[in-house]
Amino acid sequence: DEVAVLKDTSNKATIPTAETTSLVNRLRLVEISETAAIQQQAQAEQITTLQSDVLKLTTENNSLMALSQEQVASIRTLQLDNKKLTAALKSEKSLVTSLIGPLDTID
Repeated sequence: DEVAVLKDTSNKATIPTAETTSLVNRLRLVEISETAAIQQQAQAEQITTLQSDVLKLTTENNSLMALSQEQVASIRTLQLDNKKLTAALKSEKSLVTSLIGPLDTID
């Protein structure tokens, strides 16, 4: 087997082509690994940000739901109060009518 060699002109050493190829391949693997690690870190940061955003939105949603439930309770209370006032008004009208007659006859 003949192995081609590269000449390093700076120090006149010879490096076998097979060894050079192996070193280049190792360097490429290191670069790929570093790139993958950087991408994984970026993705991890994105996931953390998204998780934080989801937590904030969930908290906000829960607050809005609680507020909505409070508003529904307030509306129900107002409806009950309205019914009570309407009943009281009808009762007052009946009392006035019984005391002085129908209101439409008063000049």
